[in-house]
Amino acid sequence: MLHGSRYFSTREFACKCGCGFGLKEEEIAPELIHILSVLRVRMAMPFFITSGARCVTHNAKIGGQKNSTHLPGVKGVCTPGYEGKCRAADINITEWDSYTRGEVIRMALVIGARVGIATEFLHIDVETTPYYPEGLWNYSSNETSSVL
Repeated sequence: MLHGSRYFSTREFACKCGCGFGLKEEEIAPELIHILSVLRVRMAMPFFITSGARCVTHNAKIGGQKNSTHLPGVKGVCTPGYEGKCRAADINITEWDSYTRGEVIRMALVIGARVGIATEFLHIDVETTPYYPEGLWNYSSNETSSVL
């Protein structure tokens, strides 16, 4: 159980390099788990987390953004209270049809998440600072929108 959710565990969010970042509950933003849990309940289907917390080394190795919300939040850049916390999860969407993808995206935006769309995953995060614009983006085109 992670932040009271019966659907997610810290093991799912731990950095894939084995360094241990993300194995402690306090290293994952509770609002992220809340949003993922709400989406899970409303869609009545499980979500497979392909990437949660990342250390700086692993993030660089996989080509992640320098300011990725998967990294521990940095004071002055991340939302206050998210310092040292992972604020993002990528969920596998390879088995989903277009309707399911659209519904999850719509619901995530309505409940306050930022959403990145890729071919194989949806990126869901809870950052709200001006450094991380609200809305929706497509990884293949770098388009962003704050309009639902």
